[in-house]
Amino acid sequence: MEPLMDKVIDRKIKLLKRLNSNEGFFSLAELAEFIDLSVKTTILELTEAKEYLEKWRDEIQLIKQKTNYKLIKKNTFNIEIVYSDLKKKSFFYLFYTTLFFEKHESATAFSRNYFFSYSHFYKKKMALSHYLKNFDLNFENEPLKIIGKEIKIRFFSYHFFWEHYESMNWPFLNINQSLITRQLKEAEALLKVDLTEPSREQIAYWIGIQKTRIETQHILPEIGLFHEIAAASPSYKLLVPWLKKIIATTTNELTEYERKNEMEFLYFIFFLIAQPQVGGSLIEDIQIEQLPDSNLYKQSQGYLKQFYRIFQVTSSEEVHLMEGAFFEALFYHNYLNDQFISYLQFDEKLHTVPSLFKEKFQAFYLVGKRTKASIDTRFYHYIQQLLSTIIESNHYRPRLYVNLISKKGKIEEKLLIQEIKKMPYNLEINKKAQELSDCIISDSIEIKENNGSVFYWNSSPTKAEWEKLAQQLQQVEKNKIDQMSFLFNSK
Repeated sequence: MEPLMDKVIDRKIKLLKRLNSNEGFFSLAELAEFIDLSVKTTILELTEAKEYLEKWRDEIQLIKQKTNYKLIKKNTFNIEIVYSDLKKKSFFYLFYTTLFFEKHESATAFSRNYFFSYSHFYKKKMALSHYLKNFDLNFENEPLKIIGKEIKIRFFSYHFFWEHYESMNWPFLNINQSLITRQLKEAEALLKVDLTEPSREQIAYWIGIQKTRIETQHILPEIGLFHEIAAASPSYKLLVPWLKKIIATTTNELTEYERKNEMEFLYFIFFLIAQPQVGGSLIEDIQIEQLPDSNLYKQSQGYLKQFYRIFQVTSSEEVHLMEGAFFEALFYHNYLNDQFISYLQFDEKLHTVPSLFKEKFQAFYLVGKRTKASIDTRFYHYIQQLLSTIIESNHYRPRLYVNLISKKGKIEEKLLIQEIKKMPYNLEINKKAQELSDCIISDSIEIKENNGSVFYWNSSPTKAEWEKLAQQLQQVEKNKIDQMSFLFNSK
């Protein structure tokens, strides 16, 4: 499901993304066709976009040459800042932040503060109410606040803020971000793990969500899955003093029972994000075996073992990362609802599932189902995509040899390699033999070898650059398949 967005703002973001997708000029007619507007209206949109970009005039500009347009920007400028700034002007953003932070405004006061007419406000409010119902949520008007199961409110709010802020700003103004960052590094030191920077940012956002909900007196009830994983994990016991310190607030004193539930919740979030990166250091196989058979994590591990055996999957770092994503999807499916899985979707333009795998996986999925299971669900299509990625790297897809040439330090380069490996291709990072590489990725100014598969980007890749890299790797893969006359086989 697409995030709820004001049409005008959504149109501007799409237009800017289109302009940013290519360094050359776009004709006015091409842009008008892309956003499905008349030429006259498109000119107005481009004029407004040019004026809007003035606040970053030293970083990015929209250039017009006769009836052609293009964006020029510094390599160091992250255009996601512009998208995030636009999103925060939408009704959805303004209204939901009022609901979440419980600013004690009535609906009438809100519409008056933002100069909405009654009819416009009512229409927008009803659209938001309808949207939230997809996630089993709604809101009260007097005063404005979000209502629904606490676990669903927290997960929806996390994705809401992550989507609107793109991890570039900190939405929880009453919570010290630098302190949270330091405290997260304390947890890493206690467990002797090394998280990636994006993972730290995600956990920090989660802490912001949790502390805000506690301060507004919304406490999570006990959830069996969180309690079982905490009880089975030796690392939970190490983190208890740290967890107590994190959830402490100055405005709402928790009972011992409430504190335990909140600590187990925060550990589960840490587990969900960190476990795929650090392997068995959070919970080992022997502890998994001791979990109740009804435990979702134990079930996910059992399901994957069967999957690996039937599809002859060999263990690898990529496979381990996918195990975490599979458990996350299973949790969303069982504890939230399938609409939440839309936040986990692959980019279908960059990932397709071989038809042979679809048939084999459907048969595997339906085995042992006591009732007729539907395969026409968001959950089924997601895990089909997810697990086919593992299979393709083992049986279906050619290996792509990628050479990384970077001026960055070893730590930054390691993080970059980890992110590249998460892309849905059968990749091997080769740092030396350029002549054997299918693609060279570089943040250096120039590479002497005349290689058409060189991909240049700046040392801090933007979202648009990740998309361009994915498109280039997709083309490299297609060329390699064509050259090898590669055929999918059933193994």
